[in-house]
Amino acid sequence: RLWTSQLLSQFTVNLVNFLMLTQVFASTDSTIAVSLIWVAWSLPALLFGPFSGSLVDSFSRRRIMLITNLLQAVTVASYLLLKNHVFAIYFVVFTYSVFDQLYIPSQQAALPGLVNKKLLSTANGIFLLTQQASFLIGMGLGGIFLSLFGTVFAIVVSSLALVIAAM
Repeated sequence: RLWTSQLLSQFTVNLVNFLMLTQVFASTDSTIAVSLIWVAWSLPALLFGPFSGSLVDSFSRRRIMLITNLLQAVTVASYLLLKNHVFAIYFVVFTYSVFDQLYIPSQQAALPGLVNKKLLSTANGIFLLTQQASFLIGMGLGGIFLSLFGTVFAIVVSSLALVIAAM
């Protein structure tokens, strides 16, 4: 279940990032504006990343993963209200990343308690492979979803994937 949550969460983050990148470029025709998406994504890691592990250790990891996935689902869905407002897109990406700074350490810390010590190395490898593969799949499907179904469909699918990941 933890791996499924990771798969859906990582897939969604890459799909949403692709959508936000293309939306910002379509709205602004500016590569600088697009680069600010990566700034909005990276800033929470710099600001909160050093403290997130100790914060996660103070609470139930399962509860943190549940809450952050649900908050990420709401954050992604909020894009439907904000649409083409570039600064709102930065806010969505930043907020999503803030919640990810709690989700990822919770997930990583939960793994040793769920997997036999002999299989921990293999489980960590699978998690790393999933993280890398979800980048490829999320970005790849982002283009397909956007072309075939439009942004609203991709946002709804992303929000639903995060709700399922929370379950």
